[in-house]
Amino acid sequence: MTPDEADPAPAPDRAPAPDRGEEPPDLGDAHVGLLVALGAVAITWWVAERPGWALVIAAALAVWFVVALAFVTAFGGRGRNAVRRAYAATFGWLTYF
Repeated sequence: MTPDEADPAPAPDRAPAPDRGEEPPDLGDAHVGLLVALGAVAITWWVAERPGWALVIAAALAVWFVVALAFVTAFGGRGRNAVRRAYAATFGWLTYF
């Protein structure tokens, strides 16, 4: 490629465009939310006589993540950025407390 030729368009995963609102989400609260959710599953597993309720909670979180990922992907999210946004949507609820 010569210097006069334009660079090809970057892949959507490679560099988000902050001017289009594609800044990756901050995941600090999402990590804490994941720890709280895992703690709730662990406590439920320990307190309940049967581990069924802990599995119900874990399955609900997994379904929520899959739905969030499908939603983000349907509206143009791709690759790592889509997974980050779905993760933030699933576990980033700690921001609102």
